[in-house]
Amino acid sequence: MVDRDLQNPRVPGSPQRETSGYGTTSNTQSDGNSSTDTMQEKAGQAASQAREKVGAMADSATEAVDDHREQASEVMDNAANQIRERGESLPGGERTTEIASMAADKVEATSDYVREHDVKDMMSDLETLVRNHPTQSLVVAAAAGFLVGRMLRS
Repeated sequence: MVDRDLQNPRVPGSPQRETSGYGTTSNTQSDGNSSTDTMQEKAGQAASQAREKVGAMADSATEAVDDHREQASEVMDNAANQIRERGESLPGGERTTEIASMAADKVEATSDYVREHDVKDMMSDLETLVRNHPTQSLVVAAAAGFLVGRMLRS
């Protein structure tokens, strides 16, 4: 006597031919949808958890940058003052002093910008800049990537 389960193994999710006791056959569908639904639910839950974790990390990074904005601004103000002081003693005359003063003004303006704008405002301004000047942005990004790569190799 042959076991009927060995002759007609069931594969979840695929139609099976079953033999009735009288030699006739019929097609049936086994219920594989519940396992597919469960796997899709688990994948959705994992994706949702990943999004939440990335969001939390982004929020924490934003807070960390915001917490240090004032300190960074003070460092830039000190740098601007040093550039002005040393620019007066550089050789090259009045033109060198003017260039140093212009550089100090730019550093000071950057300091004011960092002090007055939070991270979200800075990111918005950066996005606008990239949209308005895409080629220049790509060149700057490539140069920055090259410099970072060189620093990491050293």
